[in-house]
Amino acid sequence: IETLISGSMSFSSGRFEKSYSNETSSNVSLTRASNTNSDSTLCCRLDIDLPNDTVVICAGESVNIGVPSLSGVNYRWSSSNGNFSASTSNPRVSPTTNTSYKVVVSADASLNCTADSAEIYVRVNSRQTVAPIRDTFFCENESVQISGPQNMLFYTWTGQNTLLNGRQVTVSSPDTFTLRMGDANTCIYTDTIVVEEKDLPSFNLGPDTTICENLSITLTGPAGMVDYIWNGVSTNKQTLTTNLSQIHTLKVEDTYGCTFEDQIRILTNPSSSFSLGQDDSFCEGEEYTIFGPGFLVD
Repeated sequence: IETLISGSMSFSSGRFEKSYSNETSSNVSLTRASNTNSDSTLCCRLDIDLPNDTVVICAGESVNIGVPSLSGVNYRWSSSNGNFSASTSNPRVSPTTNTSYKVVVSADASLNCTADSAEIYVRVNSRQTVAPIRDTFFCENESVQISGPQNMLFYTWTGQNTLLNGRQVTVSSPDTFTLRMGDANTCIYTDTIVVEEKDLPSFNLGPDTTICENLSITLTGPAGMVDYIWNGVSTNKQTLTTNLSQIHTLKVEDTYGCTFEDQIRILTNPSSSFSLGQDDSFCEGEEYTIFGPGFLVD
């Protein structure tokens, strides 16, 4: 037996044999001078070798189960549950339960080749029901803690300029995060979370001021707040009217829960008492002089 790598051979000069795998190709020219009882038939045996015997996917995913296509070879796929058939070399499947797939390969009628077959098992792992994470925020100069769902093997938070790991992370700058998680069944989950920074409800009660002790002053805070805390007392009033000589403090809380406070010092000056005198009368056509405080009469 002689082995022919390439070129030509004549059947009239002897017996030749060559085996080719699906990874090898050669151009061979075959001729024979005459037919005799010792002539051989040129034939081949197809050999289908799938990359894996078993592949694992998660529910809702798909996977390619075949091989690259070879010219002149036909592919016939079927499934163990009878719900699938295909004639491509590398079909993509999305089973909902564990399923076996079988492929039969055969050659064109012009080739004298023996068919072959192979099977692959696709195991479908169940996925967890994961609720989406709500977008969140934090108040200016503060931070917020965000948490991923439980029972995951890893958590990766990828922001525009930030990379964090762990189920619970603390965020102190606004960002949009993509959370990638994996469970014990090798299933992957992703979610997107927007973290915003809310401005504080800043305001100014005005400069410190002085009033007379027998007068009052009205202090006004910002509008639309959830709570107004005047001098430590929670109220629903935007204004405070007072004549107390002290430091007055207003702390407010907005609809996001952000708080801000400001102070103002109110001073009072004592009032001077005086008298215009007793009631009196004067005659028509005369004048009557009334003296206010601070006027001295010799």
